[in-house]
Order: sequence, then C-alpha cells, then structure tokens
Amino acid sequence: MTRKNKSKQHKKNKNKNNNTKKYEVTEITEIKVATFSASAALQGENVDVPVVPPDIEEKQDVEVEIPPSDDKEMIKALRKEIEKLNKEIKVLQNEKVEDQQKILELQQEIIELKKQIKRLEENNERLEKSNERLEKNNERLEEQIINLQKDFKDFKISQLILSEYRDWIHGFMMVLVKKFSDLKSFEDLKNILRSERLKDKRNKDGLPFVNDEMLKRISQLKSDLGKYKLTFPECRRLLELKRNSNMTFHGNRNDNLVKVIQDFKKIQFPNDLLEYQTPLNKMFEALEILEGSVGMSEEFVCKEKDDLRLFSLEISYLVASVAHSGKG
Repeated sequence: MTRKNKSKQHKKNKNKNNNTKKYEVTEITEIKVATFSASAALQGENVDVPVVPPDIEEKQDVEVEIPPSDDKEMIKALRKEIEKLNKEIKVLQNEKVEDQQKILELQQEIIELKKQIKRLEENNERLEKSNERLEKNNERLEEQIINLQKDFKDFKISQLILSEYRDWIHGFMMVLVKKFSDLKSFEDLKNILRSERLKDKRNKDGLPFVNDEMLKRISQLKSDLGKYKLTFPECRRLLELKRNSNMTFHGNRNDNLVKVIQDFKKIQFPNDLLEYQTPLNKMFEALEILEGSVGMSEEFVCKEKDDLRLFSLEISYLVASVAHSGKG
C-alpha cells in the first residue's frame, strides 16, 4: 500500500472512530432520556420501571470508556452500563417496597385509630346513657324533695292542729255542758254522743241499745247543737281530734280566742285532717256566739308557767282555764 493510500486509510479509520464515539454517547443519552420518560409517565404505579436515581440525574454526561476501534469492547461497556442501571433500578424498587411498608404501617395506624374512635364512641354512648339515668334520678329526687317539702309542711300543720286545738275543743265541750242545763258533765256529753250512734241498733235479743230516756236526751242535745249548726258526727270528730292530739305539742298554746280564730282561717288543712276542718270551724263560730251572749264582763287573770295571760271575755277564760287544768 502506498503512503497516499495509507494516509487515506488512516483518515478513514479516524473518522470511523469519531463516528463510533458519537454513536456511543448518543445511545447512552437516549437510554437516559428513555429512562426519564418512563419514570415520569408511570410515576406512582407499582410497576418495575427503570427510574434513574438522583446521582445519575445530576450527571450531565455519561462517561464510558470505549476502546477506539473495538466493537466488542463497546458492547461490553454498554452491558456494564445496563447492569449498573439495573442495580440502580433494584435500589429504587427496594425503596418502593419500603414506601409500601410505610403505607401498610400507616394503614395499621389508621385501623388502630378507628378502634380508638370506636372505643370512644362506645364510652360516649355509655356516658349518654348514664346521663339519662342521672337526669331521671334527678327528676325522681326533685319529685321526692317536692313531696318531702309538702309532707313536712303538712306535718307542721298537723302538729299545729293537734297541739293548738285540743284544749279549745275540751274547753268548748265544757262550755256546752255549762250552757245546756240537761247536761251534767263532760262525760255525760260524751255518753250522749256515743249513744246517738247506737240509737237504731238492737242487741241479739232484739232489744234497742238505747232506751227512751236516752233518746229524749239525744233529741234535746241535737236541738241545742243545731243552734250552732253542729251535728252529732261533727262533735264526735272534735272529740276524736282531741284524743289524737298529744300534750307534748302544747309548749306555746294560744289562749286568745280572736287570735286563734284568725290563725285558724289561714290554715290549709292536709288531707288526713281535712275532716276536722268543718267541725272546728263550727266550734269557733259557736264560741263567738257564746262570747257575744255573755258580753263583756270583768277581766280574769290566769297564771301559767309564770306567764300572766289576760282574758277580757268570760268564754275565753272558761275555755282556757278548763284546758289548762289538764282534764279530759
């Protein structure tokens, strides 16, 4: 081969080497671009996609040592580069597995949170039921308190009635004994009141319990009581109330007729003592009538427990003095 031909051949080989180098860089660059495109297109999918790691993305050029004139060496270099990329892909795939694990952990945390929410909801439901029970208990307690207050009020009124009017009833009965000449004593009055209940009864022999003489006395007492609009049952109610009272309630007796009547009219009788209200009212009306018939007389003074009590009316004195004597 001539020198000229050798020179041409050298230039040809040189051009070939340059073309080969350009080809190599172009191929590697295309791989890099293709990798970027696939990663961008399938980002977030669970597919094995060759995603370029950050250290490769930061490189502007891919440097591969390629022999200037050996194609096999170039192919070998490309395969090494592919192998290297595959390793990087596996790294990324492993990172994706870790991300998936984090997702599973988060999902497990969500499950635990849901369990906690369910427990909280159950606790809240129990609290609501407890609140409902407490509200019902409060309603019952409020009702009981109202009933207790009413019972206490009724109790106080009952004590007032039982303690205040016992002596007045006894005094009234003694005034009746004095007023009605047919009556001999308080016991005589009570005997007539008891007999009136038996006037229509008969014993086992068919004989009446009440004789004719007692019937006349019953009739006379009925007429006398009628002057004050009192009946036999009402008088018996007064005596019953007197029996039911207790002397321990008598610490502060009211011995003034006008005052006791004023207080009496303000009282709202409880149900268990309501039956005594009318007889008591009629008794006080009768005492007012009797007081008027006697008129204003000399003043009487009665001493009890070192307290001086002035009575301006004879009836008031009679009632109070008999009551304080403790009889009946």
